[in-house]
Amino acid sequence: DISEMFEYDTSLKEADLSGWNVSNVLTAQEMFTGCESLQSVSLSGWQADNLQDMANMFSGCVSLTEADISGADFPKLADAGRMFYDCKNLQTLDLSEMEFPMLHHADGMFSMDDAEMEADGEKMALTVHLDHTRMPALNSAKELFENNTSLQEVTMNEWYAPALYHADEMFRNCSALRELDFSDADLQNVHSLQASFEGCEKLIRLNLAGIRSDTIRSIAAMCCGCSSLTDYTPPGRTKEGAPDAAGHIQEERTDWSALLIAADAFRDCKALKNITMGA
Repeated sequence: DISEMFEYDTSLKEADLSGWNVSNVLTAQEMFTGCESLQSVSLSGWQADNLQDMANMFSGCVSLTEADISGADFPKLADAGRMFYDCKNLQTLDLSEMEFPMLHHADGMFSMDDAEMEADGEKMALTVHLDHTRMPALNSAKELFENNTSLQEVTMNEWYAPALYHADEMFRNCSALRELDFSDADLQNVHSLQASFEGCEKLIRLNLAGIRSDTIRSIAAMCCGCSSLTDYTPPGRTKEGAPDAAGHIQEERTDWSALLIAADAFRDCKALKNITMGA
């Protein structure tokens, strides 16, 4: 157990833990919570064979700009909730090619306190890479980036999360975000996109083609307040569908058969001129 190990150590500026043997550790919950001066951390090469809980691990590390987890292995990690909560100066996190076979919860993983939305001062631009990242057991990613006003880019080429059920408020109030492309992601079980993109006032392009449509029950306030949105592709559409009997590629159609709530889904989307919702 290495939970709370450096909690509220306000003098700590750098932590290179790349050589640590953590093979028997079960929890690292709140390990660096409140380390306001921490600027860089490395977990590179961690073979965390039994680690299950990294919730709030870096919560409140407001000076953190660099987090290196390259080459790390987390085969039993189940909870990464609010892991980087309020890390408002984090610049890049690369999870590309990584596997998290047991990860169930990532709620609020990169979210911020809503008070930060009104705070003065320049923030870093955050990029998160989920290319070819495998999360087969992920069930909930509610508020994943909520209120993260530093977020400018998320890459999701072949992001594999087929069990994702809860995606509510996933990018809510990410006011610097301009584009989101789920077209090559594999999200087959999403039941709610409620307020998922609400308040993304600079979002211009939103492609949800990699999200299966016939499981979705709510899109309430999904794009409410996306006042710059001009290019929208609904769930269930792909660039290339399965060929028909004659060998022609057919575009998959959106199926809203499970949808129950759509109130305010596109409220105040003032720049959106045309929209295709499908069947």
